[in-house]
Amino acid sequence: RPGYQSRCRYGARRKQVKAMTVLGFVPSQGTMVLSRDADWVCTLDTDVAWPEGTEVWVEFPALGVRWDAVVTASSGLASFRVEQDQTGPDVVPQGAVFRIMMRQPGTPSTEFLWFRGEVQRHD
Repeated sequence: RPGYQSRCRYGARRKQVKAMTVLGFVPSQGTMVLSRDADWVCTLDTDVAWPEGTEVWVEFPALGVRWDAVVTASSGLASFRVEQDQTGPDVVPQGAVFRIMMRQPGTPSTEFLWFRGEVQRHD
């Protein structure tokens, strides 16, 4: 009935809680650990095939740095191996903001912000 308030057994009015709906893709949040004199090696695995031509990369927007993954679309894998001369604190400092992006082919293509976070240095 309109205007009807149900009551709990102690007589308190029950609150109706509406669930919040999230529209759009919510990226995962994480920390990228980098160390002086060490390569950064990371494989992201979804166990779901992606369209051929899918691209994945890490970008550091404030630094103008980008690292491309080797993508195996049929397995849903994105593998990174970034050499130590590109991972040092002079290139990517503590607290640098990173984003891992995915682009799936099409007309137009579809871009996803897959992960986001900050760098934590272990030098």
